[in-house]
Amino acid sequence: MAEAVPRMASLEVLQVLSAGVDHVRSVVPDGVTLCNGRGIHDTSTAELTLTLILSSLRGVPDFVRAQDRGEWAFGWHESLADKNVLLVGTGAIGTAIEQRLLPFECSVTRVGRTAREGVHATSELPDLLPEEPEALHILRNGAQNRAEFQRLFAKLIQRWVSGEHDTPELQSWQAYVEQVAGGLQRILEQAHSKQNIAIFTSGGTITALLRLITGVPAEKAFELNWQIVNTSLSLLKFRGSEVSLASFNSHVHLQLLKAPELITYR
Repeated sequence: MAEAVPRMASLEVLQVLSAGVDHVRSVVPDGVTLCNGRGIHDTSTAELTLTLILSSLRGVPDFVRAQDRGEWAFGWHESLADKNVLLVGTGAIGTAIEQRLLPFECSVTRVGRTAREGVHATSELPDLLPEEPEALHILRNGAQNRAEFQRLFAKLIQRWVSGEHDTPELQSWQAYVEQVAGGLQRILEQAHSKQNIAIFTSGGTITALLRLITGVPAEKAFELNWQIVNTSLSLLKFRGSEVSLASFNSHVHLQLLKAPELITYR
């Protein structure tokens, strides 16, 4: 292809059969439309991936070699059930693989180029894994490892707010605080005097607001974050662009029900 493409003077569109195009991108002239084969190989590649996973776990290659030697091999092998599968790539093929993995009662941790809901960024954990080799398992099974999850989560937060591990793929703590500040400013600009405004948000946003309004260090703000009860109420008072914290983490509405099981965190 590297030799043929430059000789095609009238070439307008180049169709490749593979999903990836990195291997041909460098030889495609400017102005030529490059089309990949996304979706063509999803099913067959996913089936092959699952076949290789099961074959490896169940020791099929060893049995085949023993058969070639005329030996009766016997041994115990692991099951895919209850395993944690790290899936790198969340495109069409990755999605097809996950759909075939889940019926085997395993959990899937997704990793993509950028972090988003349900997907870790490729740059998110590599620096941490040498120090915490069980990090993925702990984060995936937080309910069964509460103390370790909290310890590891606090460590990740500390690394984030320090700014010493920032990467282009992940939003920095400083950028996150600035985003929250921008959202607050837009609300204040649209608010009327004595207007009551309800905002439904998460602990991360509340932590950033604590940092902005009270001026406490980020580490202290996150210490308060650990105490936030689900559905709790925090009250801010404003006058023009000035904002103050009137109350924090009130959950009297839950306490009055006298049902401790309703008080949960994160």
